[in-house]
Amino acid sequence: MKLLFIEDNTKLIEQYRFFFEEYFSKIYDCVSIKEGFKIFKEVSPDVIISDIEVTDGNSLDYLKSIRKIDKDVSIIITSAYKKEEYLFKAIELNLTKYLVKPISYRTLKRELDKIKFECRKDLVVLKESYIWNKTSKKLFFEDKEIKLTKNEILIFEEFCKKDFYFSLEDIFYYIYDDLSGFSENKVKMIIKRLRKKTYKDIVINTYALGYRFNIK
Repeated sequence: MKLLFIEDNTKLIEQYRFFFEEYFSKIYDCVSIKEGFKIFKEVSPDVIISDIEVTDGNSLDYLKSIRKIDKDVSIIITSAYKKEEYLFKAIELNLTKYLVKPISYRTLKRELDKIKFECRKDLVVLKESYIWNKTSKKLFFEDKEIKLTKNEILIFEEFCKKDFYFSLEDIFYYIYDDLSGFSENKVKMIIKRLRKKTYKDIVINTYALGYRFNIK
């Protein structure tokens, strides 16, 4: 991922650079909005972290122009003040986050972790911070792998999709490739064990629609 960091405090730029290197393959920093807008058009960053008040003025108008060009870029605003006029203008930008300085590394890490997971198309983010990796076919919770059975992996692989509903029959057929011996209790036991090793609402049942994974 590529980062555009707009900040007129050069000491802060140096302090955060080593931290950003963990998340971004390319880091472009600058001290002015004008330069930041130029870099944006040249490199098309995945994430923008910008102070509101920098050397050549207020960055919100420039960021509004950027949002018109790119609706997907993640934008984090930083500010030493929590002014209402800034907050109202910032809402229009569909921000990832508005952070008030001083910003702790823990807070910044939490927000960048979220962005990293959302940018990774092979990852599915579930409620309660569980992450399903479609490529490795593994489930994680706070960076720890949750061991799954063969049948549980099959269920994740086929049905862990946003707003995707399925029935107990769908699960049984996908696992056993045959409905002749369908057993509702057998499938419910698989779901029950999965909920026990994760959390109760990882798979939810919606009346008249069926089951689905509880995806953010």
